[in-house]
Amino acid sequence: MKKKFKVFTFILSTSIILSACSGNSVGNKKEVKMGEMMNKGKHIFYVVSNQQDTKVDAHGRFYEIGEDQDEPMVGTKPSKDTYIDRIIETDNGEMKVYDAGLNETFDGDKDNEFIKLKDLKDKDDDEIIKMAKERDKENFKRQKKEKVDTLRADNESTDRVENFKYKKPEKRDAKISVIEDESGNHTAIERFYLTQNGMGKEPMNINHNGNMEKDTEYFYKPEDLNSVFMEYDVNNVKPFKIYDKSYVGLGKKSGDTMLITKVGNKTEKSKFDEPDSDYVEIDEDS
Repeated sequence: MKKKFKVFTFILSTSIILSACSGNSVGNKKEVKMGEMMNKGKHIFYVVSNQQDTKVDAHGRFYEIGEDQDEPMVGTKPSKDTYIDRIIETDNGEMKVYDAGLNETFDGDKDNEFIKLKDLKDKDDDEIIKMAKERDKENFKRQKKEKVDTLRADNESTDRVENFKYKKPEKRDAKISVIEDESGNHTAIERFYLTQNGMGKEPMNINHNGNMEKDTEYFYKPEDLNSVFMEYDVNNVKPFKIYDKSYVGLGKKSGDTMLITKVGNKTEKSKFDEPDSDYVEIDEDS
């Protein structure tokens, strides 16, 4: 019997997750499940934002969907210019999450500091992870500089923050939980714990805008990062193309975030992981 526990809902930055399958047949099934892919073989996932204009706080919806969740979503799909916030490397139930957002040169007027989906074109898995590692380290430097600048502007001590040392992302469990539907036999909402290393008052406050609280900490321990989830309540998403690669995934009825994976030619749609999957925990709250 699976252990049931109570969790609190955390709102993370508007985002999407994509994954690149590494030649594993689990990513080429007729119906693809995100959690199953995370627990079988090696894959790369991406958390991507639907904001595509750095000059405007533009958080448009990727999809317009009807009330019937069993109907495939229709509407605007992620494009080659969609931003990547995080890159996630998974290996048979373990993962590393890299911060792939803005680097320290971001000035608010350009968009070329973001990694975009088009930047993955012609890159193999090793090249993508190399890029992820470089960007993760850049983002630590940027966040640290922003915090130090903020403290200096407020005439406060910078000693503690200047002593923060960069930590490479650690391997941690690919934690997944679900909320059952009314029958108890299927999944209504699926949650993935994908927070990256970063600075904030607590893990859910990790941000990219420099407006960090005075008691900012640097979070990198798996037990802290695996306390915050992103949740998805729409499945049955049909594949879409970015250049010559096909992606499919999960979404939200609000249309502001999706979880997507690169798939093979046989895939027709995404599905939730079932509550009785051995890698899934069951949450009691909704």
